[in-house]
Amino acid sequence: MNYQVEIAESGDYLRNLERAAKDLKARDRVRFIRFLKIGKATTQEQAGTPVGLKVRQSQRLWKQYRTEGLSKLCQNNSSAGRLKLKPSRTGNNYGCDCAAMTSAR
Repeated sequence: MNYQVEIAESGDYLRNLERAAKDLKARDRVRFIRFLKIGKATTQEQAGTPVGLKVRQSQRLWKQYRTEGLSKLCQNNSSAGRLKLKPSRTGNNYGCDCAAMTSAR
């Protein structure tokens, strides 16, 4: 497959996007696409290895790029680290029944 033709973005644009990315996962995904674009890697496996991707992960990432584009690759859809506490029955926002905890002492 001729990745230089398949990838619409320029190598310089991808490099700038990679440097500007604050999310490490997005940065690695852009780097994967850039390696294919500039010819540093000739296969998806070769492009995925420096960013820690296995063969199947590289294949899925390429498929996602082809179907959804680069902007979708750069989105962070993870909710890790953003846990929400449920309000308790007493109306406070601590996620626990504090009245029951204090009466047990």
